[in-house]
Formats: sequence, C-alpha cells, structure tokens
Amino acid sequence: MAGKRLHLSQSAVSKAIKEIEKRIGMPIFYPSGKTLLPTEAGSAYIQAARQVINNLRILEDSVQSLSRGMQGLVRIGVQSIAAQPLMVEAIAIMNDKCPDVRFQLTDLPIDQMVDQLSRNMLDFGLGRITPNILALGMNHLAMIEEPYCVIASNNNRLVFETSLDWAAVVAEHWCLPLPGTPIREKLSSMLVANNLTLPKAAIECNSLITTLMLHQQMNIISLAQGGVAQQWHRRGHIKILPLVISAKVAPMGLLWSKHFQRSPAAELFKRAVEDTLPNTSNIQANALWPQTL
Repeated sequence: MAGKRLHLSQSAVSKAIKEIEKRIGMPIFYPSGKTLLPTEAGSAYIQAARQVINNLRILEDSVQSLSRGMQGLVRIGVQSIAAQPLMVEAIAIMNDKCPDVRFQLTDLPIDQMVDQLSRNMLDFGLGRITPNILALGMNHLAMIEEPYCVIASNNNRLVFETSLDWAAVVAEHWCLPLPGTPIREKLSSMLVANNLTLPKAAIECNSLITTLMLHQQMNIISLAQGGVAQQWHRRGHIKILPLVISAKVAPMGLLWSKHFQRSPAAELFKRAVEDTLPNTSNIQANALWPQTL
C-alpha cells in the first residue's frame, strides 16, 4: 500500500525503511501477522515526517498566495449537524473573496474525523466539542450552543392539541437520536427523572437530511436543534411543539489539531467562520418544560 501511495516499488520502500533504521540505530516497524506496525521510534518518526510535509504544503500555499493571490486547499471533515449552515456560509464568503481556494468536504463519524485531524489528513472538523475530544490534542471554536426542540410532522395529531402532556408525546412514533449520543442520553435522563421512559422508536438516525425526509414521508416526532427547527418550520417542512429540551449538551463547532500549523487558506477560513457566528441564540429561553411534567 505504501508503495502505491508513493509510486514506488515494494523493494524500494523496504530499502528506504532499512536505510532509516540503520541511520537511527533502531527498528521503526515490527511485523504483526501480514502487516507492519510502527514501533515507538517509528511513530515518532512518522509524526515528524507529517509535520515536515505539512510545513512544506503551507510554504507552497504561502508562496502561491504571494505570487498569484490566495490559493490552497482546505480539508474539512463534517457531520450532519446543526452547525453546517454556518460552515457553508463561511465557505461562500471565502469563495467570493478567494475563488482559487479549493475545499474538500468529507462526511465522517466523529472518531474517524478526530483520527484524521491528529494525522494531518484534515485541516478542520465540524462536530460536537466534548472534553474527551479536546483531551486528544484538539483546539476548538464553538459555533452553536442552543436547546433542542421537539418537532412533529405537519399532520401529527399533537400539532392540533391546545395543551400537551409529555406522556402523550412519548407515546407517539419517534425518530430518536442514535444510542450513545449526548442528546439521547440527556433526553433519557430527563424523562427518567420524571417517571417516564424513552419512546419505543422504530427509527434511530443521526442525519439531519434523513430526519427531514422521514418527517415529509411519515407521521413522526423527533428532536432538532433550535436554529434548524426554526428554519424547517419557516419553510413549512415541520411543526415545532411548545417543548424544549432544557438540558445542556456540548456545543458544536470547529475542531483542529494543536500539533500542526494551519495554511494561509485554512487560517482565512477560520476567520470567515468566526465572522458568521451569531451573537445570540435564535431560541428564546422560555417555556422549557411544561408544568405537566
């Protein structure tokens, strides 16, 4: 695999590894089955090599920016989360100012995103900012921190109720967040504290687009972050029930590794994101949980 990526024969790669090991006086890989895994020295060597490659890429981008205007590549890992509209707005701003900057957007689960950030395969990630992630050497910029709303399909019977009882809401057909996600755990703990249990959902989903499509095809209840819920409601896609999940969850925003220097294009993108951040939440802090709970 290494030979293919480097456009070298396997024998040439093996020879290069032996020369490096001879120079530093210790092995950098050890066999494990049919593969080679890095030793501690090998991991340090790989990390240093990645930093050199990153610095060369930044130098190339800087020289091009000086000679022909801002250029370069910004690599972003994304999740289907409520902060995406702000990121898209920042990309649009940069595209107007610097049309020669390229963007690569890759949809990734958070664990793969953090892994690629730590290996300098991404410049930024867009995900939920948790203490566990920050402990892995990540810097962050919080973009959205607002409560979740309970939303319903337009023809759901609860839309026409004058007063809502949480027992009735829980009894409806739900599309729940995936098990283990922060908002699902918060919802579960809040319901249990009020002698209720999670709905028996036939659907579990972490995709905003899929959730919206399900609402358009089925009669369901689900959760959406405030700004997203308001946007969908304005467009006539769903109805917002007068219930807000008051429990705080970790904010969502931009992540990047502490260990790599950002290119001029990546730094400019970060500033564009900062310029798009709202001053206040779109959702007012009122009527969090009904008196019936």
